[in-house]
Amino acid sequence: MSCWLTKGVHEPRPIHPDLCHALGWLFPCGPVVGIVSMSHNPFANWTQEMVDLHNARVTRHAPKMDKELEQKQIEAYQKQAKQMPAPKKRIRQNPKPLMNKLELEAMTWLGGQYPIEELHCQAIRFRLGNGVHFTPDIVCLTHGTPLAWEVKGPWATDDAIVKLKMAATVWPHIHWFLIWKESGQWQQQLILSDNFHA
Repeated sequence: MSCWLTKGVHEPRPIHPDLCHALGWLFPCGPVVGIVSMSHNPFANWTQEMVDLHNARVTRHAPKMDKELEQKQIEAYQKQAKQMPAPKKRIRQNPKPLMNKLELEAMTWLGGQYPIEELHCQAIRFRLGNGVHFTPDIVCLTHGTPLAWEVKGPWATDDAIVKLKMAATVWPHIHWFLIWKESGQWQQQLILSDNFHA
């Protein structure tokens, strides 16, 4: 049995060529990465020098693998790895950031306007009707009156504006704002509800 040995914190152990193939190593007589400890190991008292001499001897007498066969084995292992199903995730999570660049800038600017308040991004989903919901970009609940901001760029869809107006009517105890950037300066407009009285 020709094999490579490793010496480290644990005991060295010869690795059978069939086990190398089972673990996905291409060369049965090549270096084995890692240490496998075992009881009653006859190589337990070997020094690192003895291990190196053994590995050098095995390398000299190891048969050379055909390059074409080696490439085929590599491709076979890569294909097998791709076919393995991805592990299922128990908890569904969204890895994407909650805010885009413009919304992050708005959050920073509002943080300067309300330094002692707590601002939250997309934290609350408001029900506007049967099957209709709206989630503002930024909310503040620590202020005397709850505040909510919707951040928009140069172009805003009618759907977004309509939902913002509906939110101001359905949730009148919250102050709703449209916030945008114009000529490098942030602007905001209070959205009036149907029962708003100046």
